[in-house]
Order: sequence, then structure tokens, then C-alpha cells
Amino acid sequence: MKKLISVSLFTSLLFLIIGCDDVFEEDITNDLVTVSSPQNQSVINGNSVQFKWNALKGAENYRIQVVEENTQRNFLDSLVTGNSFTFNLNPGNYNWRIRAENFAYQTAYNFPTSFSVIFSNDLFTQTVFLNSPSQNFYTNRDTIILTWNNIQAADTYSLEVDKTVQGNTITDFQIGDLTNNSYTLNSTILMEDAIYTWKIKAVNENSETEFSSRQILLDTQVPNQPFLNTPILMELRIVQ
Repeated sequence: MKKLISVSLFTSLLFLIIGCDDVFEEDITNDLVTVSSPQNQSVINGNSVQFKWNALKGAENYRIQVVEENTQRNFLDSLVTGNSFTFNLNPGNYNWRIRAENFAYQTAYNFPTSFSVIFSNDLFTQTVFLNSPSQNFYTNRDTIILTWNNIQAADTYSLEVDKTVQGNTITDFQIGDLTNNSYTLNSTILMEDAIYTWKIKAVNENSETEFSSRQILLDTQVPNQPFLNTPILMELRIVQ
């Protein structure tokens, strides 16, 4: 009987907590998010599109969607925080829309906004978007494949790897004239446990991008195994 009462009490408290979240969340159902950029019929040079919108009171996250205008192919469907988001897009015509969300409510999507991305040979305003590994990637392996998105205007890519040990940072590896959008770091580079910062920039005859960077945390030390003091294996205790 006590067990039944405890389960019922727990269930009631759970529903009460969920209900309280609904009560304290602001109802944003009838609101709309106002976009700042790109505006309707905007033209963007290069590969980097920064989406901006006005923050909505009561919103915790925003769901942003981008589709190609001709094919309706979905290029982006992501839940983000803040009121801006940067994404890599190839030349083409696109529509984007956004809605606000919190734990209990969500707005409707705004009316889709159209924009175009056109090719630019000037790399100064473009960005190399890194794919893998993710930021602050933790690993015990000394071989890692780096990948990044291709930029149409790039002829080659340059890679730098910085190594940080006990707060001291040195440039440990450099290579240029890469024509692929991937590179493998092996044990000749990842020689010791450290924080490795890998940086990529795109280069052509007339311009280059800024470096884009991420960190890798290499730790090859085997952690100490926990040792149990009590109870001893097969020990039998009588509890009175």
C-alpha cells in the first residue's frame, strides 16, 4: 500500500512540475520573429551567409530553415540560440524562414524570405567552414582526418597546427598548396598529449581567407582503474 501511495505521489509531483513549466513559460504563440538579414531579394557575394533576426521576448531557441528555391531541397533545419547564425551556401537562389520556441510554446514561421548567393573570386570576405573533427574534440588516437567545405574560388588551402603544452604554444606543423578538402594528421604530428589547434585558410592568386580553427585534445594516458576495498568478493554479511 505504501509503495502504491509513493508511486502515485511521485507521478502527481511530476505532472505538477511539468504543469508549472507551462505556467511560467511565456505564451509566444501569437508572436512572429522579425528578420534583419538577409532581407527579401538580397544578393550575397561569396559563400558565407549570416542570418540575423530580432530577439523575441519569451523565446529560448529559434528554428531556422533554408531551402533552395528551384528544387525546394532543404539545406538547413537547425535549432539555434541567440539571434544570428552563419552558414555555408553555394551560389544559388534560396528561401529562409524562422520561428521562435520555448519549452511550452512556439510561434508560426515568418513568411519565407528569398535571397541569392553569387560567385565571388574575392576570398577576403569568405570563410572556410570546418567539418570534422568537432570543436574541442577529445581523443586518445594519434591519427585524425581533418575535413572542411570546399570554396569554389579557392585554388589551394593552407594548414597550420599549433601545439599547446602546459600553457606554452608553438606552431608545430605547416603545409600549403593543398588541393583537396581533407588532410590526415598522424603520429609524426600528434606526438605527445597536448591541445592541438588546427587552422585552415583558402588561397587563390589574388586573395585569401582568414584562418578558421578548431581544437583537438589528445590524451593517450590510460586512466587508473578503480579499486574496491569493501565488500570483499564473495563476502557474506548478515544484516540484523
